[in-house]
Amino acid sequence: MLREHAAIWHSVNLLMGQLCGPGRPEVDITLCETLTRQLTEHNLKEELVLYPQADVVLSSRQAERLRGWAESRLLPEGWTCPCRPR
Repeated sequence: MLREHAAIWHSVNLLMGQLCGPGRPEVDITLCETLTRQLTEHNLKEELVLYPQADVVLSSRQAERLRGWAESRLLPEGWTCPCRPR
């Protein structure tokens, strides 16, 4: 999962570099397709494995904290993905 997150973040960073560059951005459609595929495949795994397990192993306090963070849609300040893409 962490390696997949790293690959997704790498694709997002590349795309942001294209979109936020000077002048009129040129976006690589292949990169968009790659990111879409990465997210689709990864989200399926999370929905089938991670989310059901979170319901089982997290305390109500932990679940509420996680829910609040997810609803805020903000990453913790200074956060970076802990793995590098392959």
